Amino acid sequence: MWSLAYGLIALAVVAFAVMYAALHFSKPISINLAEDLYNAKRKALDVFYTDSLAVFRRNSGVAYYVRVNVTAYDPATKKYVEFPLGMPVAYRLQGEASYYIYSLALNATCLLSAAKAYGKPAVLYEVEVYYPLDPAPWLEVYAVVPKYDNWTSYLYPAAGRSLILTTDLVDWNFGFLFDAVKAEWAFINNGTRAVLYALVPKAAVGVLVVDYPAKAFITCGRLFAQQEGEEGREGERGGGDNGPTQYIQPEK
Repeated sequence: MWSLAYGLIALAVVAFAVMYAALHFSKPISINLAEDLYNAKRKALDVFYTDSLAVFRRNSGVAYYVRVNVTAYDPATKKYVEFPLGMPVAYRLQGEASYYIYSLALNATCLLSAAKAYGKPAVLYEVEVYYPLDPAPWLEVYAVVPKYDNWTSYLYPAAGRSLILTTDLVDWNFGFLFDAVKAEWAFINNGTRAVLYALVPKAAVGVLVVDYPAKAFITCGRLFAQQEGEEGREGERGGGDNGPTQYIQPEK
């Protein structure tokens, strides 16, 4: 009888010790870093667009755009009219999950006339990339090419007096208004500066940079300045006619 009682008491003590240890001591848990990074990138898709450099440089999860005048056909007046279109030229993407704070900054600093194979006219984008995570991003780069010469006319009825060509707007119109064409590109990092070079058809209005699932449509105001014969207008906002436009101030 007494041996049974002592046995029950000992069992109770062991059960109490196990329960106490389970409640008061840390225990390992499984962490899926790939899924966590994916969730952080998805949250980085929520972007606020601004035309204020001060607002852009002070915040994260923001894109900076410049306004360019484009031509569209107005069916109401049966005339061609000009309207302002916002074109994103820099991004500061950021998304946070349980174990990751994902950030990716893009800064379109330069656009040059170039040529593809067999002499086809093209343009070369130079985009500075700020990516604090290691390893470097596994990027995909696409040229955003309008399907129609009068593509701006499709945007005018919804534009009113102002419209921004956001990443979402471009993404929604793939197959209808734009084609996504794989770009020839190179990512170069010399340890102090990382640059993405993308060679795209001359008809392209910008490039779509994808670090799946995060993505950003980015262009250069000089593209439209060249088309209008006003080359250098965009340089007045940044580094001048002969220098790259610095929208993102590098950290010292």
